[in-house]
Amino acid sequence: LLQRQPGTKTLTLHRLVQTVLKEGMKKHAQMLWAKRMIRVVDHAFTDVEFPAWPYCQTCLPQAETCAALIKQWSLDLEEAPRLLNQAGYYLWERAQHADAEWFYKQALETRERVLRPGHIYVALSLNNLAALYRAQGMYEQAEQLYKRTLAISEQILGPEHPDVATYLNNLGMLYYLQGKQEQAESLYLRGGRGPARCGLTAGAFP
Repeated sequence: LLQRQPGTKTLTLHRLVQTVLKEGMKKHAQMLWAKRMIRVVDHAFTDVEFPAWPYCQTCLPQAETCAALIKQWSLDLEEAPRLLNQAGYYLWERAQHADAEWFYKQALETRERVLRPGHIYVALSLNNLAALYRAQGMYEQAEQLYKRTLAISEQILGPEHPDVATYLNNLGMLYYLQGKQEQAESLYLRGGRGPARCGLTAGAFP
């Protein structure tokens, strides 16, 4: 019922035992352990670059379970949306776009609920999801999200902030890819950049 994997330094508890232990807990205890699990799995997803992929893949089922727990208990932990975002970023890096989109959407939904729709971390989640859509050629969906990202960041940070320039650049790049040269140029000029320096910013944000 309990298996030890020395190679990965992990323990596997039989699902039946998990169910019995969980059902034997009061709701308060279940929520307490849910929070502990989310914090632990969030720590495991702090690095999602290529060398850490095998480790991330091992933790992915736990991240999926955490996503269900976050929704079930409406948890407002700081670590909750960050874990969802990092799992999405990892899956995007692995070209698993549909799964990445699901995690990114969960991160956005959690941040909008826990924080507020106009919070800067909501803008970060919007930008990540927009970048994922852009990479898949879903330009209309990406444009809507990039515009929301830009509106939030300009309101909170001010038009001269470097992050605002990055978001201007991202939207400009989207227009550039669609052949909308004048719209792209206008945004590049506002951001103080040119097409030769355009880039795509997304991924492992907080």
